[in-house]
Amino acid sequence: EVRTCLDDAAEVSKRTRSLRKAQVEALQHAEGAMGERVREAREALARASRERALAERESELHLRDVEATAKLELKRERDSILRHVAAEEEASYHRALDPERLRPELQTRVTKLLVGGAAK
Repeated sequence: EVRTCLDDAAEVSKRTRSLRKAQVEALQHAEGAMGERVREAREALARASRERALAERESELHLRDVEATAKLELKRERDSILRHVAAEEEASYHRALDPERLRPELQTRVTKLLVGGAAK
């Protein structure tokens, strides 16, 4: 009977050690799985951060391109307006000095001078 009790105690002790070993292995496996998830999450965050930085750089380059294009278009429009104004000023100047236009005015002045001179 003592022998049976000792055998039973040894069996219980063996099973207890086996259960503890299984619990430790399960815990280590769970820690490993959690560690893997943490590593994957960190990698995903790093990847997302790199993608965000790349998108920001691309947006900045696009914005600079749009600004440069807009400035160039504004400069072209300004230059076109300045050329148009200069052409209008020159045309106005030539119209003002047009001999056909000036002739009647000069004739009127000459007539006034002659009439005024004859009247004296």
